Amino acid sequence: MSHTRCLLLICLIAVAGCTRMPVQTILLTNPYDHSLQETCVVIERKAFRQKDDSLHPVIYDREKARSLPVQVDDLDSDGSWDEASFLVSLKPGETFTGRLEWLPQEDVPVYPIRTNVYLGISRKRNGYFKEVREEVFPSDYECRTPYQYQFEGVGWENDVIAFRTYCDRRNGKDIFGKTTSKMILSDVGKIENYHELQSWGMDILKVGNSLGIGAVGAIKNGKIYRLGDTRYHDFQIIVEGPVRSVFKLGFDGWIVNGDTLSATETITITAGRNGFSNRFEVTGDNVPDTLISGLSMIGIEGELVTFSNQDWPGISLSGINDLDGRFLGMAVFTKNPERFSAEITLKASEMYDVKSPEYQAVKFHPYISDTYYLTTTGPVADFYVFTLWEGRYPEIHTPETFHKTVNQELLSVIHAPEVVMR
Repeated sequence: MSHTRCLLLICLIAVAGCTRMPVQTILLTNPYDHSLQETCVVIERKAFRQKDDSLHPVIYDREKARSLPVQVDDLDSDGSWDEASFLVSLKPGETFTGRLEWLPQEDVPVYPIRTNVYLGISRKRNGYFKEVREEVFPSDYECRTPYQYQFEGVGWENDVIAFRTYCDRRNGKDIFGKTTSKMILSDVGKIENYHELQSWGMDILKVGNSLGIGAVGAIKNGKIYRLGDTRYHDFQIIVEGPVRSVFKLGFDGWIVNGDTLSATETITITAGRNGFSNRFEVTGDNVPDTLISGLSMIGIEGELVTFSNQDWPGISLSGINDLDGRFLGMAVFTKNPERFSAEITLKASEMYDVKSPEYQAVKFHPYISDTYYLTTTGPVADFYVFTLWEGRYPEIHTPETFHKTVNQELLSVIHAPEVVMR
């Protein structure tokens, strides 16, 4: 090889290396007087210098002794990622200085999976379930054994908690209390009875005709309408990864006060968080201007609290849960303080003869009962849902310890560090 060709090859390698490995400094500062614990930072693609889709961002500390797990997400399925997300913990006033480097996918560190979305389906109802990433649910679907959908619907989890939503007209949301950090949903409900304590945890909430934990609805002309009894209902996973998972539930043909509406729930669960966020959006003519989310009061004789004097107002319910005799705390907050109020529905026993064969024979009742709920303005509402279970956190066994922890975690959810890249 001639000297000229060698020099040319060296130059090409150098240029390629500079293109593939630009280094930026990233500064993350906590400007608040409280700590941020595993706060999720999301940065849009346009903020980065590097535009090569074959390269993955990695954030190291100054000494390159450790890296922050960075997840890149293609939100619109066009083949190019749109956002990068990662978790950071900072003390009040602390600044983290990191090196932002770009690596080929094969060189990126392997990060532990800390979030998961799961829907298992058995078309033949034979107990064998296949995982799917999207599904259009039958409009006349009723949950009955043997189940077509594993544990009756879609599940989502992280390393500390898991949830599910019923895929029939109830559309209530439920809690799987976890005693392990492993992802467990793919195995739940195949053989064991998840209403009893298993090696991974158990179902810890009675839902009935309530909203469960964080299910949604609307109010029009003084009447509450449950989101769920619709003509069309689908599910789609948007992203899954070590930092966060996002999925959508779509609804069409939702009748509210005689008007036919559409709705979307976009649910995000982040690693390490004792809850999830839900963006609830309603479209159509004559959209109700009051949206709701709430908490089941079934089987929990406890304390009802309203958090009204803050940017994210909310409600909480906590006490001994008669399912397992342990303390359970739940809370839901809304981003929009306008038209916030806290209300309680009637109990099922005040609406129906619950001991009658007619009531017992029906799986679904259209009226929402046994629910402590909050209201906010539509047509778009952002909710954040929390829960803490004594079975995982033995130190959380009173309303006081629950509220202290919830308030600390809420601050780490709604406050993000200042980000500077240079």
